Amino acid sequence: MVNFRDLKRLATPSDDTVLLGIGWLNRDMNYATGKVAPNFYEKLTELCRNPWQPFATAGFHHCDLCQYDGVPFKGQLYVPGRGCIYVVPVGVAHYIATHWYSPPAVFVQAVLDCPPMQSMGYKKKLLSNGGRGLTQAFNESSHPT
Repeated sequence: MVNFRDLKRLATPSDDTVLLGIGWLNRDMNYATGKVAPNFYEKLTELCRNPWQPFATAGFHHCDLCQYDGVPFKGQLYVPGRGCIYVVPVGVAHYIATHWYSPPAVFVQAVLDCPPMQSMGYKKKLLSNGGRGLTQAFNESSHPT
């Protein structure tokens, strides 16, 4: 899996979309560790259950932070922030629970403020924080001409 330092700006499908990476970890990089609040972890795992996916993924990734038998996961989570969208591998919940990963406070707040996945509130918040380019890319890939 690709790895990025937290809050790195990622390539976007349009100029009005600011995507910031969170939790793209591997064993060769340093990352923040520590406890996270239970309400944050519960909300994050809830969002990861059925995340909105604007793009197809290329198979499973196995956690390489685990010494043996890394947990497989695939897909990304898109969390609207303030003027940005955080892009996170769904394995972030595993990183937190098993490897004590501690994401940045701005992401923690964005998760706590995020409406339920697939709700109209989520879609509106996504759009109001620069997600129009993502939704257009999703619509174009879902309905090719």
